[in-house]
Amino acid sequence: MKFKESELKANNFLQANNLTIPTNLNKAADILGVEIKYSDIDSNSAILYQGEYKDLIITSSQHPTGQQRFNIAHELAHLLLNHKYKTSCITNESNHPYKEYQADICASELLIPTSILHKEAQKCNYDLDKLAKLFKVTNQDLRTKLKFKEITDYFF
Repeated sequence: MKFKESELKANNFLQANNLTIPTNLNKAADILGVEIKYSDIDSNSAILYQGEYKDLIITSSQHPTGQQRFNIAHELAHLLLNHKYKTSCITNESNHPYKEYQADICASELLIPTSILHKEAQKCNYDLDKLAKLFKVTNQDLRTKLKFKEITDYFF
């Protein structure tokens, strides 16, 4: 699957389920039949358990909200992209396998839809802090999205 298709899956899911920004990840999880739990797990990871009847995402209760949201969206993306694992675990390592990168792209689009980012960036005069607050993401997540989508002229 190409990365553009990962974005398309996210956009189709958002539209089909009337999800708007900031993306309600609890609602998205309910739609996908996933339970979200918070625990004192390793501070740099989230885990997806794909069960026979129900899936479970466990994320660190120690993370800031923006990082929790990205970790949850990343694991939801694995499900949207039909990645099959017994257990999936994300980390901050730079050598993500191809499926991990696809999930990152999909998660980014779930949280920060590109079409909405363009509109909202103009409305708030390209203020990174306001945009991060609007989308409920970290500034780093927002910077990564802006760089990936080559919307960097105003920010860097």
